[in-house]
Amino acid sequence: MDKKKLLFIIGIILIVILGIIAINMSKKSKELEVIDELNENILKDTIIDNISITDQSVITRDGLSTFMANVTNKGNDTIHVDNLYIVFTIDGEEIEALVISNSDIDSNQIVPISLVFDRDISKATKVDYKNIKD
Repeated sequence: MDKKKLLFIIGIILIVILGIIAINMSKKSKELEVIDELNENILKDTIIDNISITDQSVITRDGLSTFMANVTNKGNDTIHVDNLYIVFTIDGEEIEALVISNSDIDSNQIVPISLVFDRDISKATKVDYKNIKD
């Protein structure tokens, strides 16, 4: 094989390798950083008026936080929930969000909840729930 063909083949191989490296680097930079920092002691399982709140988590991406949990009726009868709120305390400020409104939950029924906050709530120092009956 002459030198020109050999250099041409080596050049093509280098271009392909550099292309693969560039594609992998661009994929890694597009992946969002996930922050799940809320302490397990703050997001502990809670029961309020026979309503159990479990499997809680907060995931923060790009300054937006998503809260997820499961709500379960631990009583023997159907429970009517007028307004169930979650309250996050961050730097002394309370951030209150409506979790469930005007819903019936059957005995042992699990209701998954998901709330999106337009701010980072991963630094909360306290989490409370309020069950307000009309």
